[in-house]
Amino acid sequence: MLAGMICGFGATKLGAELFLASWAFASAGHSDIAARGLWILALYLPAIGALSSVGTTITAAFLARRNGASLPGRLWPTAIGSISGSLLIFFGADPTAAALARIPWESELAYYVGSAFVAAFVTGAGIILLARGSPQVHQAA
Repeated sequence: MLAGMICGFGATKLGAELFLASWAFASAGHSDIAARGLWILALYLPAIGALSSVGTTITAAFLARRNGASLPGRLWPTAIGSISGSLLIFFGADPTAAALARIPWESELAYYVGSAFVAAFVTGAGIILLARGSPQVHQAA
């Protein structure tokens, strides 16, 4: 469940940061257009969270096949965890944003790209944890 939460958190954050980075790039420095990006992200964030949760659960389905875990026994905890991780981003409980806010960034786009790299790292860590599987699976083998 923890691996699903980390992966869902990272994937939702990555989707949101890539959206904001593309919006900041498209606004070409016009602050009135750039400010609208947060409002539009608020509209799309539930869909981004749902897609990242589905993607995390599908990833767990493929990885469960590889390490011998039963499919339902692996999918339910992953689905619950990934939805929880997506909800953390949705409700603003993001500790990485507070850490990245302390760094002086040259532009808004640089912040979004840096935050996207952090989100990709978190997503990768979640996928690695999903691939490792639960300790009960390895002990039974």
